[in-house]
Amino acid sequence: MKEDEMIPLAGSAQSAEIDRLAEKDYGLNAEVLMESAGVLSAREILRKHKKNKSPSVMVLCGPGHNGGDGLVVARHLISEGIDVEVFCPDTKGSTLVEKQKDRLRALNITLHSLEKMQKIKERGEKCSLIVDALFGVGLMGDIKGFYAELIQWVNSSGKKVIALDTPSGLDVDTGQVKRQAVRADLTLTFGLSKPGFYLMQGPYHVGCLKIFSIGFPDSLLSEKADTHFLVERSWVASQLPERQPTDHKAKQGHLLVLAGREGFIGAGILASLSAYRMGVGYVTWASPLWSDVNHFSEPVLSKKIPDVLAQKLSDPELLKNKTAVAIGPGLGTGEETKELLLALKKTQLPVVVDADAFTVCVRENLFPLPAHWVLTPHSGELARLFDMTGKEVDEDRCAYAMKASQRAGCLVLLKGFYSVLAQQDRCWMIPKGNSALAKAGTGDVLTGFVGALMARSLDAFSAAAVAAFVHGSLAEEWTKSGKDKDSLMAQDLKDILPFVLKKLR
Repeated sequence: MKEDEMIPLAGSAQSAEIDRLAEKDYGLNAEVLMESAGVLSAREILRKHKKNKSPSVMVLCGPGHNGGDGLVVARHLISEGIDVEVFCPDTKGSTLVEKQKDRLRALNITLHSLEKMQKIKERGEKCSLIVDALFGVGLMGDIKGFYAELIQWVNSSGKKVIALDTPSGLDVDTGQVKRQAVRADLTLTFGLSKPGFYLMQGPYHVGCLKIFSIGFPDSLLSEKADTHFLVERSWVASQLPERQPTDHKAKQGHLLVLAGREGFIGAGILASLSAYRMGVGYVTWASPLWSDVNHFSEPVLSKKIPDVLAQKLSDPELLKNKTAVAIGPGLGTGEETKELLLALKKTQLPVVVDADAFTVCVRENLFPLPAHWVLTPHSGELARLFDMTGKEVDEDRCAYAMKASQRAGCLVLLKGFYSVLAQQDRCWMIPKGNSALAKAGTGDVLTGFVGALMARSLDAFSAAAVAAFVHGSLAEEWTKSGKDKDSLMAQDLKDILPFVLKKLR
């Protein structure tokens, strides 16, 4: 894994530092950057609305530099003959913001009071587009009072909305909404994209996204945005293993699946079959069920899932000839699972740890684990590491995933919308998936995917990132094909996998 192969992201603190160093080291002061942001945004708005014969734009400007960006946008739209209504706070802003106001006044443009809600509603009826320039990435507190009412009106207006830099009220670090947040159809962000655009409620508020450099040097962006990254499609496609014409099954790896106690056989089936679909050469499934051959024998297994091999957990040859291990789905949280984990720690095998096995790791404090292992908890499971709730974890998914990775000593793939992959003090967003995956068994499928890719010689990071991206893409493919989100079942994922892999390649 190389950071320079990924798309860097900048949170609020990093964005502020980039702004500071742009002026200090490169002479790009706030006015230069504001003008660049404004003119590029105005051009994009013109391009988007060139088919509208008589566009009318309302620009809502806040008290800070985001409002200044909006004032620049308004000036450039007006210079192109667009009908623009500009609303600003009654109170004075910074020297730079006031300078932008003066430039509009010099053009005989009326600046309306942002506090007059009734006038905003009246003028809003006639406009075709609202530009949100209320609050930028530096917003600290919750949206309250008048601004909350204003944002509620924007969201209910039925008008197209374009947000500058970030939808006002969205936390760009966590994707949380600060009580109220603008729901944009399009967000025009500056410098780099932001982590919060891919977390929790972020995607719903950002809408479509376009990124403008506005003149920041590439070296500055790459130097300061070094902790959060976006996994992109082209990288995933480049990592997918390729079968060569002369390859045979032994060259495609052998995954051992430790899963599925009595009553949870489905977890073992899903993980094993999903691993086969992901291209691994052999799958051996070992389960507590195999300890009693009279209860559930190998011939019965072969009828349920052909081509999957079976092996007893007590077999001294259990780990022989295996190239990776997936442990946990429906396995149980007893002493046997603990002993299996301890035995695996003594090997050099890559391991993906899910569900019950993760629970045992936390309860028995088996950390640190080998660095080339992958943990795949959801928020509720990860919360046990910190004696908190899953809801609290979701308030800052990246931060807790990184803390968990530091404590566990290995990679942590925190499942959810969207999933994030953490390795020590770095975090990668996986921008794929939807709520169709919120169903039992889908995590078992993901475990099979990760295990199969590790068995086929992908390193742990690549296996986890590729598997999560593909897993999320399956849910998106399901809904894009016209199927309802509620109807997806875990076993459907492996069946549509061939089509998604073909598209990726």
